[in-house]
Amino acid sequence: MYKIIRQRRRSVTIHIEDDLSIIVKAPYDISHEEIDKIVTKHEAWINKTIRDKENLAKRKDWLHNGEILYLGKKLQVCIDEEPTGKVAVSVADGVLTIVTPNKKDHFLIKTQLEMYTKEQALKLFTTLTDKYCNLLGCKYSSLTLRKQKTRWGSCSSKGGLSYNIRLMSAPIEVIEYVVLHEVMHLIYFDHSKAFWNAIAKVMPDYKIRQSYLKEQGNILDI
Repeated sequence: MYKIIRQRRRSVTIHIEDDLSIIVKAPYDISHEEIDKIVTKHEAWINKTIRDKENLAKRKDWLHNGEILYLGKKLQVCIDEEPTGKVAVSVADGVLTIVTPNKKDHFLIKTQLEMYTKEQALKLFTTLTDKYCNLLGCKYSSLTLRKQKTRWGSCSSKGGLSYNIRLMSAPIEVIEYVVLHEVMHLIYFDHSKAFWNAIAKVMPDYKIRQSYLKEQGNILDI
């Protein structure tokens, strides 16, 4: 079963959403029968895409798998129940420990990790942003964290910097590249040759770090 969205467009496109629903975007003047034929023609691709998304979701399910990718390293996840109501999250010796009042309350456990990650991310991104701003002699107006599907960072015309919290799954050197990239936009608000030359001067191996995001970006999630 799929959902049809009629739009002003010339062709039919098929999208598989993260919840595995099938969305078909189609022109107003094409019949349901024609759409059905197109969907049937692409059935093999649809099924493969759904399987791939299911497998990716399983890999990201740290509560089910018992391990999580944090700052580029796979950590064992340990859930400790503390009936007194104590809550805490810590990382040590390759283990991420979450102390929670109820091990069955997965929503609470995920919320605890989310709060811990945001706290650690704010410290890390602020430290790195200050480092590169001091190095390049520029200033930013604000720093925010967001959870986005594709964009790893952004810089507004007013000097506001934003970073994707999913980067907390990436190695520190990759995070440093994203921070330098966005800080450099405070000086060059484009992707001109001068921008990339300035990046290379500070970080000669930036292309290697950049390639990690292109190749592994889909597994980064925390």
